[in-house]
Amino acid sequence: MKFKSVVVYVLIAIAIVSIVLSIVRRGSDPAANDLAFSDVVQAARDGRVDSIDATGQSLSVRMKDDRKTYHSRISKDTDLTRILLDSGVTVGGASGVTVRYHDAGGTSWARKLVQFAPVLVFGAIILFRLRKSGARGNPTATGGGDSGQPDIRG
Repeated sequence: MKFKSVVVYVLIAIAIVSIVLSIVRRGSDPAANDLAFSDVVQAARDGRVDSIDATGQSLSVRMKDDRKTYHSRISKDTDLTRILLDSGVTVGGASGVTVRYHDAGGTSWARKLVQFAPVLVFGAIILFRLRKSGARGNPTATGGGDSGQPDIRG
């Protein structure tokens, strides 16, 4: 097997693995773990919430009883701590809800590259195939064709 063929198969394998991993990651976060924000506040008022991690507009809520992590969203300018306090929820301390704020910071370059990898791989495969077929003098790959004129090149 030629080296170029091996490279093509490796690129195809990388693309397949990237696609499968992106599908598996989406499937591992079911909507069953989503809560409305009002349900989060009510659960905190009832004393069922252990901690809330806020990253931008996303909330990760950890319950005391089942230790599962639930997800919720808040609007951009929502003061989470103020809403909990106004609702009668104890924030902080031994018996209160722990609220932690994390920097949203955006997506890392590495994560964006992994998400964009299938497009890069398929683009590389297409480019590789077009260059390979163009090197053999295939007029359809290079945009040429039968113009009806005789080829007078030597």
